[in-house]
Amino acid sequence: MVDRSVGKGRIFWETSLNLEQVLEKIQLRPDFEVITDSISAPIRYIHRQIGEADVYFVANQQRTSKELICNFRVKGKIPEFWNPISGERTRAMVYQTNEETISVPVQLEAYGSVFVVFRSDLPEQKAIRSIHKDGKCLIDASAISTEEWKQAAYPDIRDNFSISLWVKPESDAMLNIDNPMGYIPYPWTEYYAIYPSGGELLYGAGHATCGLAVGRNGVAVWENEKGYPEFKMGVEKPISGWSHICLVYREGAPHIYINGEHIAYKTKSLQTIHPGLNFTTLKEGASYYNGDMSVPVLFSKVLSDKEISQLVAKGYTRNTDERILDWIPYADTRSLLAWSDGNYEFVTSDGIKREVKVEKTGSPVMINQKWEVSFPKGLGAPEK
Repeated sequence: MVDRSVGKGRIFWETSLNLEQVLEKIQLRPDFEVITDSISAPIRYIHRQIGEADVYFVANQQRTSKELICNFRVKGKIPEFWNPISGERTRAMVYQTNEETISVPVQLEAYGSVFVVFRSDLPEQKAIRSIHKDGKCLIDASAISTEEWKQAAYPDIRDNFSISLWVKPESDAMLNIDNPMGYIPYPWTEYYAIYPSGGELLYGAGHATCGLAVGRNGVAVWENEKGYPEFKMGVEKPISGWSHICLVYREGAPHIYINGEHIAYKTKSLQTIHPGLNFTTLKEGASYYNGDMSVPVLFSKVLSDKEISQLVAKGYTRNTDERILDWIPYADTRSLLAWSDGNYEFVTSDGIKREVKVEKTGSPVMINQKWEVSFPKGLGAPEK
């Protein structure tokens, strides 16, 4: 690699040089990264500087709530949360200050968003680094890198496995790679329910991962060996309402089941295939699925037709919100809201531990009769 200084700048040159190599060479960390979510593709952000403040708008593009730890390339400032709907704001209570970044746990509702504002004019206060409940870690803001997640997740699961999930798509998916504009060397698609990362990087030469793109018009299987997904097969079949999808690899050959029905299969892949359920990012090309879906379930075996039918017969049950603790209080009370009884331990940035026992939080109450919702004035919604 050629590296030359020109005035206050530097010039890098090499035939196969890419931007990521340059940023690594000058040791420049990403401006923003999600470091604790296996599929960070649905998280978008915008960064602006307003006066002395760094303002990040972080948005969740999926219909599932997210509990994340985000790294922001900011130094010497204190994070605040601003509610984009109500305008309420509060100082972050849980975060970790690192050499080049600040790690902040962020909670996002389905399709939710938040402003994370870093200010230098706020007085110093002791931050919480981690929270545990009954000995189990709920959140730990200690900085780690996405590199720690980019590892082979399923080295021993290959060629014979099954992935089951429930979907309710809202957009059509690309089900073939015929292009009226002519040949495209590396065709790509969006709306991956499961994005396949490069198998060669994860598992070595001759290995690939598999993924699924799901739409209202059908399902497509993609495989990724060299770092870019390649179309394997597509099935055109209308999908409306909640539907069960099962991708089965039998001796390296993919089979698609929709609502228990065996729809199609393709011949064995040339590569050794692993499930594409590892960490994925927008940077490597992962897009987000448009609609509702359950968490994919991996089976380290080939499910039989009977076993798949049994999964369909059970139907889809939406998981209730299992949130235990809110660590982003929008009312500036410096208090956290617990949803579950237990012994909570808080560890501050200087290592001091404090225990709090929470009791009598109660249980959710099912509303099984007529009810009415009223909306605050001035937000564009009807009164009731």
